[in-house]
Order: sequence, then C-alpha cells, then structure tokens
Amino acid sequence: MRTLLLITMIATLAACGNNRQEEVRKALQVQDSIRNALNKVNDELGLQKEALLRQRDSLAKTLESMSADLKKAGGQLSKETDSALKAIRKELKEAH
Repeated sequence: MRTLLLITMIATLAACGNNRQEEVRKALQVQDSIRNALNKVNDELGLQKEALLRQRDSLAKTLESMSADLKKAGGQLSKETDSALKAIRKELKEAH
C-alpha cells in the first residue's frame, strides 16, 4: 500500500513537473516572440533615424546655399542702392 502511495505521489509530482515545464516552455516562447518584435521595431526606428539624419543634412546644405545666395543678393542690392543714391545726389547737386 505504501509503495502504491509512493508511486502515485511520484507520478503526481512528475505530472506537475511536466506541466510546469510546459508552462515555462510556453512562457519562453512568448518571451522570444516579444524579443523578436522589439528587435524589428528597433530596426525600423534605426532606419527612420537614418532617413531623418539624411534629410537634416540635406536641409542644412540647402540652407547654407540659400544663405550664400542671400548674401550675394544683399551685396548686389547694396551696390545698386549705393549707385542709385550717388545718381540721386548727383542730380540734386546739378539741380541746385
């Protein structure tokens, strides 16, 4: 009787152990799935970051080019303004 009880208890413990192992295996599978999903998200974010950095660099170059163009235009405008002022002064001197 005791032997049968011991065998039953061992079988019950083994069954519980098997159930626990199955639960642990499933939990590890879920953990792996989550890890894989996070890795995919991180990869996508990395690609988006690279694209944004390229856009930033492109915009910075465009801004530098526009700034240089504005400086040139400002210099040209200043020359034209100076020439116009000289012409006006000349006309005013001649008018007096």
